Amino acid sequence: MSNESTTPAALAELHTRIIPVLEESTAPTKMWGVTLSTAKEDFHTKLILQKFLRGNKNDVAAAEKQFVETIKWRRGYFGADGKVIGTWDQKKFAGLGWITKEKIRGSDQEVVVTWNIYGAVKNFNETFGDVDEFIRWRVTLMERTIDLLELGSIDTPIPENGLDPYKAFQIHDYLQVSFLRSPPVIKAASKKAIDLFQNYYPECLDKKFFVNVPLLMGWMFTAMKMIVNKDTFKKLYMLSYGTSLATELNSETVPEEYGGKGVKLFTKGMAIGVDGQLIQPGPETVESGEAGTIVATETPKEEPVQVKEETGASKVPEEPKAAEEPKPAEEPKSAEEPKPAEAPKACEEPKETEEPKEIAKTGQPDETIETIEPGTVAIPATPTTSAAPAAPTSSPAEPSVDNPSASVEPEPETDVPPPVPAKNSGAPQK
Repeated sequence: MSNESTTPAALAELHTRIIPVLEESTAPTKMWGVTLSTAKEDFHTKLILQKFLRGNKNDVAAAEKQFVETIKWRRGYFGADGKVIGTWDQKKFAGLGWITKEKIRGSDQEVVVTWNIYGAVKNFNETFGDVDEFIRWRVTLMERTIDLLELGSIDTPIPENGLDPYKAFQIHDYLQVSFLRSPPVIKAASKKAIDLFQNYYPECLDKKFFVNVPLLMGWMFTAMKMIVNKDTFKKLYMLSYGTSLATELNSETVPEEYGGKGVKLFTKGMAIGVDGQLIQPGPETVESGEAGTIVATETPKEEPVQVKEETGASKVPEEPKAAEEPKPAEEPKSAEEPKPAEAPKACEEPKETEEPKEIAKTGQPDETIETIEPGTVAIPATPTTSAAPAAPTSSPAEPSVDNPSASVEPEPETDVPPPVPAKNSGAPQK
């Protein structure tokens, strides 16, 4: 059975099995905005259990094991107030994580999107060096993302067969981040995040997009396709151009630097405050440096990518110097007419290249690829072109994408071949 279906019998059996772990605590057991109940017909408890069943392909025993482990982990990781136990240095993570709600084109539907902006990290060793501190911050970002799904107040159930509409999207932006070197601290932080999210957050992620990834990294993702199962490979996408994202999400409200008509991410996005709650820092905070260097992610509206070094072809000719004023005693000499500035050479039309295949790095279910473990030396994200390439058309034969299993099942997760329009995103891209 796929992770897009569950059966009433399996759901009822799972609920019966998890009652003992709920009764272990005298305090209410909460998860993702839902107070879990021992009452068999409790709507919101069943909704949470469906996610664990789907994440384990309707295997009741596996779903029970993952659920019990998740409850035990949460009881030790979160306080009575529902917040992560422990603190973090707010400045280390300023500008790295954002959350927005984006409207799907042609409908009233909104999707929740988490943005991971690695170009905003000023010092990778400082940000990721204390792995436990990073995980506390990252788990909080995940919890606030799920809060916006409003699982505790919805009244439409997850269907027994079909797509789960209650999932979030993730964007990992690598603009101006090097893939040539990978500090060990990133590997350690990434591995811990991968393990934690795959085990304790099943069926919370819809799709994950890796944007502004250099074309030259495509070989790495292609190789991963050979070692990752088909279900998990469908969920992750690689986009060489950040401006293609609006088309993939089928939303015009995404920030303008990602091809939409919305205001810039650091203006509209919500971030995590020192108390773990969502705040909206605003442009002033970002410009002061307290929210990170988000400007590194900006891309000119009609340009697919921002290139660091100015090429000869793109230099603007200098304005000719004004003629010197004649001295009063002498007859003014006619100002020498400045030579007309040499017109800038037109940028050479880039050679037609094969449209980048949308593929991504390995990982395990759900949060499997937390990062692609970038280095610290900035390199141009993509070749200079005058317009983003047309996003590949989704294959009609490709099944609708759903979140792969986030169970203890060790199968990793990666990207897809040609990108499929994001689930819940309306009409397919043409």
